[in-house]
Amino acid sequence: MFNDRGKILVVDDHRTTRLKLSLGLHEQGHTVVEAENGVQALEKLLTDPFDLVLLGFVLPEMDGYQVLGEMKKDAKLLDVPMIVISANDELEDIVQGIELEADDGIVNPPLVKKGF
Repeated sequence: MFNDRGKILVVDDHRTTRLKLSLGLHEQGHTVVEAENGVQALEKLLTDPFDLVLLGFVLPEMDGYQVLGEMKKDAKLLDVPMIVISANDELEDIVQGIELEADDGIVNPPLVKKGF
């Protein structure tokens, strides 16, 4: 087990995705804070320190690209590690996120619906 646990911000507009990611991270002992849109994410980032941000792209009010851009402009947020989350199978969002200086990216598998 690790001795140091991180404080992680999970940003996604789908509640189920946030809960799925948060539960796994919480079970590993991390402190998890959630945001459902880009504006909330930036507000939280500017008021609390985070060790990592998991950022979805399709967000209301301010999308993930805009959040990433704002983070890279702010000296306080510049060094916060960022992993972008894409629901697209083509990985285009992840590639674009890394081009915008995200640290890495993951594809979020689609939610499985019962009965299908």
